[in-house]
Amino acid sequence: MWSSEETCQALLELGLEDWIPIPEALTTQEVCQAIGRGDAVRAVGEALAALVLDGLVALYRGRWDEDPERLAHKRRSRDRMLTMLDAFADEMTTKIDSLSKRSIVALYWACSSALVPVYRKWAADTRAQTERVLDTALTAGYQFVVSGLEPAGKRELLQALEVSAPPGDLLYKAGKSLETAAQDCWICCDIGVRVLVDDSYSAGGAIEYPLEPVLQRATERLYGVLQVGSGPDECRQVEAVMSEPDVSDAVDFVRWAVSTLDDQLAPSADRLELIRQRAGVLRPDGLA
Repeated sequence: MWSSEETCQALLELGLEDWIPIPEALTTQEVCQAIGRGDAVRAVGEALAALVLDGLVALYRGRWDEDPERLAHKRRSRDRMLTMLDAFADEMTTKIDSLSKRSIVALYWACSSALVPVYRKWAADTRAQTERVLDTALTAGYQFVVSGLEPAGKRELLQALEVSAPPGDLLYKAGKSLETAAQDCWICCDIGVRVLVDDSYSAGGAIEYPLEPVLQRATERLYGVLQVGSGPDECRQVEAVMSEPDVSDAVDFVRWAVSTLDDQLAPSADRLELIRQRAGVLRPDGLA
């Protein structure tokens, strides 16, 4: 019997900096030991799906030596039913990607700013010394929104964010929810810089990250886990999570923020501050 956690770890240990052909991964000693006598194709497929959805790996198409194309992904596999959360995320993806670049940065700047207290708690608990990078990126994002001036060292800033991001340490003793919220704070900040560096990046596809802290808190409250699994009860369970007051407030905020930014080629400082204040609903009670 194979362990999905062991298979995920084995795939990660192959090297995140490498482009690893999937057929090659199936034959490595690490993966074979994790799978044992199980179905290798199924085990690796399910492990890769979990890693992609967690944002820990990316999938590419093409030859490794010919600059392969990175594949965008929806946060659901093809064999899953469309849940209420999926439908909302798809709707918001289209609307966010149609916003002006300054409005996109405004949205994710506000989301990241709302989660900064959670990040600071995580940083204090883990003694992380990376808040300066976060502050620099948030300041750059704010200046771009209100003035239209892109940071001179935007590529270097994005690189600094990438190497300083909170790690996905499953052994963090203070709780996985706090760690995930700290990561989501960082991801939202990263997105605000990434859209300035990569014109092809779909910021709308990342809208579930600012919702993740309250979604996890509500799911844990209802079902004792951080994320419901796929299966015949998935739609019902997701609907129950989406109906929780804190999740409903967070979803309403995202919908309102996107709507209020829809006609804003250049959001004002006052509009940006209003969005930041209302973004406080993204921060779960008790995490900061």
